[in-house]
Amino acid sequence: MARSRRRSNPVDFLIVTALQEERDAVLALLSDVEQVLLEDLPTYYRAIIPAPSQGGTYEVVVTLLNDMGNIEATQHTTRVIQALAPDYVLMVGIAGGVRGKVKLGDVVVAKQVLYYEPSKITDNGYDARSPSYLADPTLLDRVQNYNDLSWRDFIQTARPSRRGKKGTATEQSDVVFGVIATGEKVIADTAFINQLRRLHAKILAVEMEAFGVAVAAANTRDRPRFLAIRGVSDYADRTKNDQWHRYAAESAAAFTIGFLRYGPVPPRAVRVAKQTRAATLIAIRHQSMERFPEKALVPSLPPELADYTVDEIAIDQSDLYHDRRLVDPLEAARRQGDLDHQLTTRLAAHQEANIAYYGIAHIPLLFFAGYTLSSKRAIHLFDFNRRTREWNQLQLGGEGQTLKLTGLPARVKRARGDVIVRISVSYQVTNEAIAGIVPLPIASLHLGIDHPEIDVVTSEHQVREYGRVFRSMLDSIHHRLPNTSRVHIFYSGPPPVAFHFGQQISKTIHSRIIIYNYVSKDTPPYSWGFEITTNLDDPDFVVSSTPKEA
Repeated sequence: MARSRRRSNPVDFLIVTALQEERDAVLALLSDVEQVLLEDLPTYYRAIIPAPSQGGTYEVVVTLLNDMGNIEATQHTTRVIQALAPDYVLMVGIAGGVRGKVKLGDVVVAKQVLYYEPSKITDNGYDARSPSYLADPTLLDRVQNYNDLSWRDFIQTARPSRRGKKGTATEQSDVVFGVIATGEKVIADTAFINQLRRLHAKILAVEMEAFGVAVAAANTRDRPRFLAIRGVSDYADRTKNDQWHRYAAESAAAFTIGFLRYGPVPPRAVRVAKQTRAATLIAIRHQSMERFPEKALVPSLPPELADYTVDEIAIDQSDLYHDRRLVDPLEAARRQGDLDHQLTTRLAAHQEANIAYYGIAHIPLLFFAGYTLSSKRAIHLFDFNRRTREWNQLQLGGEGQTLKLTGLPARVKRARGDVIVRISVSYQVTNEAIAGIVPLPIASLHLGIDHPEIDVVTSEHQVREYGRVFRSMLDSIHHRLPNTSRVHIFYSGPPPVAFHFGQQISKTIHSRIIIYNYVSKDTPPYSWGFEITTNLDDPDFVVSSTPKEA
């Protein structure tokens, strides 16, 4: 093993281990390993992993924590991230498994890392308050689609016998996906494991460092993407021993290195070379309710877009916003009426460009922007994270609540009139709030999640899935209620979802659609809207929603 005292270039993957056995299992699968010794950094090991499917190689760094526990994991990992700026951070090692959910030697990949320590002790007992971090959605998507079982061949240690019986050729390590609980305790108690499972039904394993590594990844400036991979070494009960430690460590290491050789993401060197040639991101910045700096999106761009040159299109209607009201909706709409032309012009100059959209604007303006660009290529969507003050809300990952449609009637050929659609994602849109705006509708539909709340949408995948449900609803209205005059939409949800819903509205298929703006709890709460499917110069484009007598 070579030694070096030079600082490594920025790396693709940082692999963090907590035990020497875990570190050695990873290093044993790497070639040309170089140990790097620097005065101001923990010792780390540098190696190259080929990724032929991506046309390049990954630069990988492996580091060993100086002690167990999440505090050490946070401090140690933060120092290495700040120095080496990895794109991805993997926590790799062993863990205690939940008996009946996993087998000894299995590999657990964490969809979520849950920290079980915070709690409130009251007269009524133990009240757990468990923060958590979700796995990076891109890495999780790639790892769940990694189906090559040849990684098992990298395991060098013989599979230990179980209950005195020799292992058979059919016994193999499997990969399972679920929740990993992490804390500051070495657990060897079934009762405690059962107590943890009451925090989350999908807990599969317990350990002591992954949450700390996740905290470091989430709170450093470059915010590398995080994933935890653990081999099951025991059942965290009274049978706990070290018999399976080495095999479990090698299983986790084998799966990790096999996954990287599979080439889940473009290597940094390949990505930078490609982006240097012609990498442009056309970013649409939309602001009517709040101003934010030019190119505010840039610090939150994911690794695959981070080195792009940003060419920004600004839609600024914020000067029309006074006393919490948009004083001239029609003028605001006109300012974005040429959005399609602006984007087409930019794309003519940068034909291979990616497109992004982000902003804080009134709901009708958001729908109108999406409707204007409904024929454009896929658009990256970003939302404002109020906790971190960054535009990375849709990069947090997660499955999210299901969007459900209720109230759609069977096919009615003769009914002629208007249809109401309430959409409840951030807040519940009630019938009381829209009472009287649409007299005698032929149908009243509700599209919503079970528990509407702020910040409930955390991934682009979730936005796309909600968009699919929304489009299906509009198509169903078209087929089941063919004599619909107008569709009135009352929406409460995140800006990128509103924009994406606008993209789903067909200019040739769907009925006249009006999008209403929520003003306040005053009467009426919905005072105006846009009939976005008509021409901007049409006198019916801006709609007053003053309740009418039925």
